[in-house]
Amino acid sequence: MIGVYQIIDNSTISKETVTSEDRALLQLERALSRFNLDFSLIHSPRYFISLPPKSEKQPLEDTKIRYFPSDQFPTQADNGMPIPKVDTPEKSTLIFMTAANRRKRADTKESTYAWVKYSLQSGKDSSKGQELVRTFTPKDPYAPEIEWEGIKSHLLLTGVKSLEFLFWSSKKEKFVDRPKDLAPDELIKLIKVKLIWIDNREIEHNISRTFRTLWPYFNPMADQLQIQQSSTTLLKGQP
Repeated sequence: MIGVYQIIDNSTISKETVTSEDRALLQLERALSRFNLDFSLIHSPRYFISLPPKSEKQPLEDTKIRYFPSDQFPTQADNGMPIPKVDTPEKSTLIFMTAANRRKRADTKESTYAWVKYSLQSGKDSSKGQELVRTFTPKDPYAPEIEWEGIKSHLLLTGVKSLEFLFWSSKKEKFVDRPKDLAPDELIKLIKVKLIWIDNREIEHNISRTFRTLWPYFNPMADQLQIQQSSTTLLKGQP
């Protein structure tokens, strides 16, 4: 009976351990999936409208500008649409506008646009790392400022040792630390997330994932190929 009890006890402990590890891994994958959804729907007129040429700057009353520059919308596109900034106040914080909002009730005064903030905060047990949280606000997305302090955050992942966001620069052919390190005419096409996560057994996992913006709707290689084909057609003298 003692032997049978030990076998059952060991099996129960193993089951609880495996279940706990599976829950932790599931939490990690959910957090990465949340990144993927938000990044794939980053909103900016820059993806489909060009910036106004510098040589065509005109007085304010003669332009198509509809919004005055603000902290959240420092520039405008050629048709006057405000361009939301992508900001990284710290290397572990990322703020941007997304088109991932969905109305919880029909006919409510909400658009598909919302602001998202990913950041780290101190957890209940500091020895087990920090907590990755997502702050989401669809309220008045075109307001000049956002008061993040009054918005409740949603916990995505615990046991985070470090978090870093990197942005691909086609001209430098490398990832840069901040969006403002990109050239003025460069779009954010790739975002790399570097994460050090501590599991239940206190083992560190170095995770690196690259996410593509506006995928699969935006394909820069296809656009470049179309430009090359158009240039070839013109060289051959065809209309």
